[in-house]
Amino acid sequence: MEERILQINQSYNEQELLSRLAARDEKVFRYCYDRFYAPLVYFANDYISLEEAEDVVVTVFTRLWQSLGNREFTTLITLKNFLYVSTRNACLDVIKLKSRQRTREKEAFDAWYEAAEPEPASHLAMYEAELLNRIYEAIAQLPPKCRDVFTMSYLQGKSTQEIAAALQITPSTVFNQKARAIQLLKLSFVDKNLFLLLFYYFL
Repeated sequence: MEERILQINQSYNEQELLSRLAARDEKVFRYCYDRFYAPLVYFANDYISLEEAEDVVVTVFTRLWQSLGNREFTTLITLKNFLYVSTRNACLDVIKLKSRQRTREKEAFDAWYEAAEPEPASHLAMYEAELLNRIYEAIAQLPPKCRDVFTMSYLQGKSTQEIAAALQITPSTVFNQKARAIQLLKLSFVDKNLFLLLFYYFL
């Protein structure tokens, strides 16, 4: 059934498709991406948020492309199994990472709160405003593409696909630029409270 569908949509059969995929044929890879992207996002969304699911699936396809020189699939079933298992494992990694991040953030905030002297509400508001201003200044200093992707994703709430379409780049580039922006911002904040505030408000 799967092979018949491929023959209707493409000029090659299942084995030819798999052979060309192993040879890193971009046309065949794009077909597989278009064929499996939506079902994989739907599957991943059972574990994590929709935006996280989109990023995970893009990452899975990026890793698939990078591994093709050392990996071959004998049937479409083995290809599908690889994609779904990889997606599930990546979702579990996201859940574990978020759990560890929440634990670290709570411990850091509790330590900061216990060490801080009580201040009037107006002073706290001014301090928070100053921190936010420094965060926006740091965002403005990001490389142009990083800044655009970060702003559209975390400040404007756009999805990976919307950003890719607007900037005319691939979803994997969006994912990479988001990761790079977070890393650059993290490195720019000597004061860990700034990164915690960035995470609280935007990430």
